[in-house]
Parts: sequence; structure tokens; C-alpha cells
Amino acid sequence: MSPADGLARARRALLGCAVGDAFGETFFRRLDELVRPLIAQRVLQEGDWPVTDDSMLSLAVFEQLAERGDIDPDDLARRMQWHYQADPGRGYGGGMHDLFGRGAVGAGDAAALFGGTGSYGNGGAMRVAVAGAYFADDPAALVDQAARSARATHTHPEGVAGAVAFAAATGALVQGARGANVIAAARGPVEHGPVADGLEAAAALYPRGVSAGKAAATLGNGARVSAADTVPLCVYILATAGDAPFDEVLWRTVACLGDRDTTCAMVGAGLAAAGWSVTPAWIPRVEMPEPLRRALAPLVDEAAA
Repeated sequence: MSPADGLARARRALLGCAVGDAFGETFFRRLDELVRPLIAQRVLQEGDWPVTDDSMLSLAVFEQLAERGDIDPDDLARRMQWHYQADPGRGYGGGMHDLFGRGAVGAGDAAALFGGTGSYGNGGAMRVAVAGAYFADDPAALVDQAARSARATHTHPEGVAGAVAFAAATGALVQGARGANVIAAARGPVEHGPVADGLEAAAALYPRGVSAGKAAATLGNGARVSAADTVPLCVYILATAGDAPFDEVLWRTVACLGDRDTTCAMVGAGLAAAGWSVTPAWIPRVEMPEPLRRALAPLVDEAAA
């Protein structure tokens, strides 16, 4: 693998993450009952689309890969804490406020969360597509590095499993896998447990051509903010993307409601990493903090040209 090629894919994933994150976040501004007709009619929200912690923590992964080519959980935790402290109002979860709101942190501090069980939330999976894109040419390294990236904040086995599964799905998509093969790639490196069960349920739905919205009723939509009720749906949406353009797949994703900034961030990142063109008209709508804008400048400038 050329590090330059891996970093180019990771940057594309970061752009897809930011655009998907900001797009999904705009549909949190109203009650679900009011949002549903807007989504059905494909009504884009006016004004700036702000990114959330999903983009900023993905940025931390990208920065570490750009600087050193691998993931160190302690250093990653410190990078994420820096972005948190620069702007803690970007939708961070309670566990991340507990972790990053203290003094200097390392990955070991994450193990103390939730009474010592560690977090099994979807945050590790939410930011991992950047690493999945970077290591797509080396499946063994991908699994190892995805697990490392998760453990910076999510040490529960299911939090790690969600990150490994989504990284594997992203890497497979980059390598040309489509359809059921994307789900199989996500399931392969994951030990039995709730994430694995969800991926097996996704595999069972795939031959039936079930829509994303109906699949969410079985797989979850991130409403519980756990890896197990977020990753299987996002993998399923990537597997069923077909030849649909980026924006259409994101509309399918946001229609599932739930944790819609995170599901759209994950799906957007996976698609962009694999070469889907991020909808050019959406990019200027995204409100990006300066560190994120700097990291994405080559792609943002290209889209604006």
C-alpha cells in the first residue's frame, strides 16, 4: 500500500463523513413528525449545516494517520480531547464529556467509564471509516488499527466490535466488494455478540431486497446510540447502495431517523472512501471548523473549482 494512496482515501472518507454528518444533523432541528414529510419530499434544510463531534473525532483519526501512519490509542485520546476542548458544544455524548472534560487523558481512562465496563456506544464505529479507508489494502492491519482507534474511548468488546466491523465494511467497499459481500466482510472479523447478531440479521434481509427504512425496524437506527443498533444498519445501507448517487443513499439513511447525524456520517464516509462522488452542491453548505477545513482543503477547493 502506498501511504499517499491510503491518505487520499482517508481524506475522501473524512469529507463524506463531514457532509453526511452535517446533512443528518439538520434533520434533528424539528420533531420527527415534522421532519418525515420534509425527508419524503427531499427538502434540504436552509442555512449552514453544522458538523458535530462525529466529524471532529474522525478528524483526529485522520490527523494521526497523516502524521504517523498508524493509531496509538493514548495519542488519539489526547487529540480527540484537544478538539473537544476547542469546542465542547458539538453534540458529544455524556461519556465523552466525562472523559474529555477532565485533565490529560489516555486510553486507559476510557476503561473506567460506565462503572468499569467501558462504552459499547457507536462512537468508535462512527469515526473508523477513515482508518478503514487508509488500511483497505491490508485487512489484518485494518482490523488491528480499527480496534486501536476504538479503544481510545470505547473499551467494551461490543464498542470495539462495532468499529472493527464498520472498518472492514469500508475496506471491502474500497476494494470493490458490493452487496452481500460487504455484509460478509463486516461480519468476518467480529466475535459472536450483539454486533455480530445484527450483521447476521442484515445478511438475512439482503436477499429479500428490504428497504433501508424497513430494515431499521429489525436492525435498529442508532436511537439507543449503541454499536449494535447502529453498525448493522449502516453496513446494510452500504451493501444495498447499488449504483445510487451519494445524495440518494444519504436520503435513504436519514429517512431511518434515529441517530441520523451518526448514521449519515458513517454511510457518507464509507461511500466517499470507495469513490462515490460527494454531492458537490452540498459541500459549500457544511459549516466546518478551521482544523477540519484545513484537512479537507484539497477536496473542498476541487469541488468549488
